[in-house]
Amino acid sequence: MRLFFGQIIGSILTLSVCSCGEKKQADNTSSTISFQLTDSIQVDYLGDMRLIDYDEQQDKYLILDNANRIYLEVSGSGEIVNKNELSSDGLNAVSYVSGLGYLDSKVAVLTPTDGYYLFHNTTKVDEIAIPYPYRTVVFYDKLGIFSEGDRIYFQKPWPSSMDMSMNNWGFYEALYELPIIESLDTTKADTMAALRLPESSAFLDGRVHGILLPSYSKFDNVILLTMKFRPEIYVYQKNGVGYEYLKTIEVDIPDWVSYDPVERDNSAQFYNGMSSKQVGVVSDILKVDDFFVVIYSKGIPEEKMPIDVNDSNTRALSRRKANPFYAAILDQDFKQLATDIQFPASSNFPNVVNKDGELVVSKIAGMSETEDDGIVL
Repeated sequence: MRLFFGQIIGSILTLSVCSCGEKKQADNTSSTISFQLTDSIQVDYLGDMRLIDYDEQQDKYLILDNANRIYLEVSGSGEIVNKNELSSDGLNAVSYVSGLGYLDSKVAVLTPTDGYYLFHNTTKVDEIAIPYPYRTVVFYDKLGIFSEGDRIYFQKPWPSSMDMSMNNWGFYEALYELPIIESLDTTKADTMAALRLPESSAFLDGRVHGILLPSYSKFDNVILLTMKFRPEIYVYQKNGVGYEYLKTIEVDIPDWVSYDPVERDNSAQFYNGMSSKQVGVVSDILKVDDFFVVIYSKGIPEEKMPIDVNDSNTRALSRRKANPFYAAILDQDFKQLATDIQFPASSNFPNVVNKDGELVVSKIAGMSETEDDGIVL
């Protein structure tokens, strides 16, 4: 397997090709699977941007600026195919971009009130309305929208009717019972639950686990779901127009920094326990050849937390340096073959595998030791 490595150098993005070799033996370990930098493709653009998604049908990379307003579509050869700025004013205005990703080779933009806008060659060509009032509270690092026949599947947003009192157990009880994925019948404009947490999930044990930040990946008729703050994967199989839970895979990650659930009567105390440390995160699940690649950062225990500073960018950078990304490798039967395969230290949320089975990441600008001209894929 090979790895594309992208780097943002100051205001410059470079992507370099890396390789990952493996020995196909029963005793595969981290020492036999690794990432190595190899090559790069030049793109003529300056700006702090990050890789968001990839369209395999057209071999295009979707790259977004840090303000979540300007995106580029870049070909596999490095040519800028499209550049689009999402304005908060005028026709097709988007007051806030809640998420961005590809849907059937179109760029889908999740809006705060109007569902999804679809863009083709920078032109808005369609809308997908969510048929109830909803709210978005975070930017979706992975949009997770896909289509099957006349149905569109997407991460269910929070209904506006929900009580938003995060200090009360009632909010979390309602949140944990919501579907994770919802499907929209485009011929009738109605929705139904497509995927829920399994009854065995720790999130349904009657305690407070914080808000849900799901990330899921679809491979043929299987969906792999992570709730990010727990080192586990829920496996689902397509059943009719929905997805049925099959099993939970525990990922063995040494030195994982866990969060501390609190009893329902102490709901307001949950985030107090999160302030002194940075918990581990399973950010994505990718597939390269016959292997599943689980992307994670272990977190930072209280005794190793960087000294806090007032500047938010400096604070975020120091925490990222102390909390790099790793990969665990699972085979097709979810047997764990390798753990703690570290990405280059400046990697920024590895989340893309291209049509050639190459894993593509971008680089954090403030962690670069060199300067180059232009963006490189």
